[in-house]
Amino acid sequence: MTDAMEATDARPRKVRWLPGLILLVLAPMCVVAAWMIAGRIADGDRTVQMTAAIVTLAIAVLIQAVWWLGLARLSWRGRLIGLAGLAVFVAGIAAVVRIDGYRGEMMPILAFRWEPTPEERALAFFKSNASRQDATPPEGFVGVTVGDGDWPQYRGANRDGLAPDAVIRTNWNDAPPKLVWGPQPVGPAWSSFAVVGDRAYTQEQRGEEETVVCYDANEGVQRWVHADTARFSETLGGDGPRGTPTIDGGRVYALGATGLLNCLDAASGAKIWQRDILKDAGDGERVANIDWGMAGSPPVWEGKVFAAPGGKKGREVIAYDVATGEIVWAVGDGAASYASPRVETIGGVPHLLVFDAEGLKSFDPSSGRLLWSFGPWTNQPKVNAAQPIVQGNHVFISSGYTIGSVLLKVTNRGSEWKVEEVWRNDNEFKLKFNDAVLHKGFLYGLDEGILACYEFETGERQWKSGRYGYGQIVLLGETLVILAEDGSLAAVSASPTQYEEVARVPVLEGKTWNHPAFARGKLFVRNDREAACLDLSP
Repeated sequence: MTDAMEATDARPRKVRWLPGLILLVLAPMCVVAAWMIAGRIADGDRTVQMTAAIVTLAIAVLIQAVWWLGLARLSWRGRLIGLAGLAVFVAGIAAVVRIDGYRGEMMPILAFRWEPTPEERALAFFKSNASRQDATPPEGFVGVTVGDGDWPQYRGANRDGLAPDAVIRTNWNDAPPKLVWGPQPVGPAWSSFAVVGDRAYTQEQRGEEETVVCYDANEGVQRWVHADTARFSETLGGDGPRGTPTIDGGRVYALGATGLLNCLDAASGAKIWQRDILKDAGDGERVANIDWGMAGSPPVWEGKVFAAPGGKKGREVIAYDVATGEIVWAVGDGAASYASPRVETIGGVPHLLVFDAEGLKSFDPSSGRLLWSFGPWTNQPKVNAAQPIVQGNHVFISSGYTIGSVLLKVTNRGSEWKVEEVWRNDNEFKLKFNDAVLHKGFLYGLDEGILACYEFETGERQWKSGRYGYGQIVLLGETLVILAEDGSLAAVSASPTQYEEVARVPVLEGKTWNHPAFARGKLFVRNDREAACLDLSP
């Protein structure tokens, strides 16, 4: 057999180079075409475009390999030499370059392997700045009490991303925001800050420890840190916690990505109680975490703190006693997703809204009784991450991955609740994991990375313009302040008539998915590698 192969290889053959060259030229053209066609079909959805481009590229590489191995009429030696050269080339690239995560549209972030990772730089910073970390309360400190102007939880006091009475300056191009402290390294996490008085709370991953950290809001100095031996890692989503701490009654409630719910003393960081919500969801047998980790920021209401771990054992949603951590009630059977639970008043009745992987559900926060549900409302990766927006008896929800948005009308007759659609925009105004804000009857949000304005009552698009990636928005007064995915900060007029970006300045380095927080004229920003505080006061 070997002699026959050698004899065959010894015969002169004419190599077919032309088809291979044609394939080599057509491949990038097909990738670009796939990107453009997918963008038109999916209304500019970068994730769909990236997926289409990757699939097209993979098919092109496969066809090229088939040509090289079977149709080019190369000798076996030539084929093996080509494959060996390709393997050496790929190995060389891998030896020099590493992937430091992915952007929102799945574009890889590359770095040289000899450079320290952002987390390694952060750990070195914490070690070298240990002497600056001070848990001693400042003079005159009387405790941590939420007051006017504080930002005590995820997206502010009402979880809506609004500070309507804020007065800020926006002439940043001429006079950039004053840097109060930072940028300084922090451990990886997608948490934002909760700010009460002179303290700012967040979560970070520090090596193999998942931490809740309290910083001095005026200086950026660490006051205290609570650490648990836990780590969540995921290639596309990144490492570390996702949720933002909630400050209530002198305590900190923080849910980590691995399912650990901590109740800590807000002044000292001392642990009061801790629960594993995934273990509680399985009634002692831990249920599986979701793909990108527990992301809910726990809300507190009338002596209870809520979590939505998901599961099929009647414990999809759990209410804990704030004082003891004991389970008050547990109900539901459904898969968890990434939106945070929230308590809203609809029809004069409090509703605990849970946007899970299957749709939107409302529970009585006192008893856990299911009031109503809307669904199915889901997508292929089971990601419902954007916060519902409530106005009167209307509830707006939106999801990415080509799904779109819908406005619901919720009414009741006695104890019976009815949910009906007011309008639905399929594959339009898609909030992937970026929350929108409602201002004077108009919604403003990042539709797959592009800022858009829609009328709340009708769902009609007013405008769509300005790329900010998968960043986050708060409304300060009459200005949309956008922390873009690239770490820049933009000020855009909250006007339904036209898109107008007033100013844009660089603030952070690296991919930025974290929500900004605003308290008493100061904006607190962070991403998975650094944090800073900016003074926006006039």
